[in-house]
Amino acid sequence: MALRLIADLSGEQGLDLADRRAVERLVRVRLQSERPVMLPPESRWLAIPADRFDGLVATLGLHDLRAATTVMGLAATEAGSAHDSMQIKTPNGDKETVYRVFITPQFGAWRLLYGNAFLDAFGGEYLTEKASGQCGEAHFYRIDTYHDAHVWCVARNGHMVRRHASWGDPEWVGDPLPSRSTTSKTECGSNPSLISPQGVTGANVAARHLSVDVGYMPESETHGHGWLATTHPGSPNAHFKGALPI
Repeated sequence: MALRLIADLSGEQGLDLADRRAVERLVRVRLQSERPVMLPPESRWLAIPADRFDGLVATLGLHDLRAATTVMGLAATEAGSAHDSMQIKTPNGDKETVYRVFITPQFGAWRLLYGNAFLDAFGGEYLTEKASGQCGEAHFYRIDTYHDAHVWCVARNGHMVRRHASWGDPEWVGDPLPSRSTTSKTECGSNPSLISPQGVTGANVAARHLSVDVGYMPESETHGHGWLATTHPGSPNAHFKGALPI
């Protein structure tokens, strides 16, 4: 309880060296048995080819990569109890916002990036185009059932090639993708609201066939572990307040 209180008030930097090492050991132990992985079915995320991981890190300017369980990473970037952004002062006295993101283990041929504040601040579609310039291809998905909103897009080599946004103007951008899964009614099961004359509107349906669907991630398709990272070299993960589950 005392360690949790310290983490909530001061972050990891408030812990002494022995406690930090104890936490690191616990994370390493948990990573050995973290299967199956569960991802939130209603969220927003980027998807990039797993073999372009280094390109994603470089193009988004990520720092202080730290091995993290999925529970830990999602709590750091999605839950309201932990901070996924903070303000710092630059050497010239200006204020700058630093963000924390979580890159998931590899699922099949893909890794996903979560970070609500980061994606909202810069725009998921902008970040998708930027990431695709280095990674060859990147996707963005957003599901908001409260507002009945689905957004998904595919960018390749720095340019948007296909986009759908429930309340967008226009709703569709780019030419239909050749994949049958983004055009066929049979892929939407019994929910006709996930299909339109121009193709699949449900972000989860698009994700299922274009990269990976989220939710229960099969152990056989899960490889490696996730990473927490920040967007500023002078603001490591230890500076973010909030106790995280492991």
